[in-house]
Amino acid sequence: MDHSGSKPQLTQHAVRRTSKSLGKLAAICLGIFAGPFFSLGLAGAVLTGCESLPGARAERIEDTLEKAVYQRVYFASFESVWRAAQLALKYPISTNNMDNGLLETEWIRALEGFSVPGSGKSPSSGIRYKIIVNMVKGRMSGRDGVRVTLRKSMERQRDFFADPELMLTDGVEEKVILYRIDRELVIQEALSQVGDGLDD
Repeated sequence: MDHSGSKPQLTQHAVRRTSKSLGKLAAICLGIFAGPFFSLGLAGAVLTGCESLPGARAERIEDTLEKAVYQRVYFASFESVWRAAQLALKYPISTNNMDNGLLETEWIRALEGFSVPGSGKSPSSGIRYKIIVNMVKGRMSGRDGVRVTLRKSMERQRDFFADPELMLTDGVEEKVILYRIDRELVIQEALSQVGDGLDD
């Protein structure tokens, strides 16, 4: 019997079976090796998603706020610097503890508070802030001095039911207040010299 006509059919069938086997083997290999990479990608996506959660964002802001303090040393008596800081704040005071060197304002609505001159942009009605001032007296280069640390705590409440969100400040008002303290001390010194002159 001449089987020459059937040989091509057997060969094609074998090729098809071999192709299927190779396809399965490739799929298994891809499953083994792609699995860890897929898991890493999924884990990365989850971690990225967690970073975008409000809680994670609030923690980053809190960490930044802890570092966002403004300091300056004034070479004057503690009493003089304290008085100058009270005048420089220009806000109602909620904590006035001279023994502990702590000054703290009441919560101020941003619409009623400080604004950068020429900015032309009104803050949101849901934003409020307060200023916290700490003072420590000591000596530097043989002179009496007072280190003033100032921090602005700001938050925004989107609606009545929402929890307040911490906000970062631009630092402009903090620098302005430190400058005002310096000017108040200059005025105090000038008035003291005038008074001494009148006594003479």
